[in-house]
Amino acid sequence: MSSLLPPSANYYLDVRNTMIAAALIGVVLLFFWLIGKTDRVVYLGPDHGQVPLDNQVLLATEPAGSYFIERNAIYAAMKAGCRYDLNYAPEFGRTRGANTPRGRDKHIRSATLVDCP
Repeated sequence: MSSLLPPSANYYLDVRNTMIAAALIGVVLLFFWLIGKTDRVVYLGPDHGQVPLDNQVLLATEPAGSYFIERNAIYAAMKAGCRYDLNYAPEFGRTRGANTPRGRDKHIRSATLVDCP
């Protein structure tokens, strides 16, 4: 049917299909960014061996990771020795690589208590 259309109509169909594909890819990336990634770790307390950040705290965890969190109610409620699900924003593309000795910095959005001995 598209072969019966004039050449300019084929161009508009191609552009429309490309725009639909780009929009779908964008929606998928936005969906995964909004959900975030979650790591289950044991919180060992603030990491005093790292350079302090303004209004942010680096966390010492097991397994070791490069996590930091804002000084807020979530951080105040965290107890050392407890297991948490730490949710952070994923990164896409070439920025996923390790940019610190322990891996890339992960800005914690939320911390959910899993269990506490």
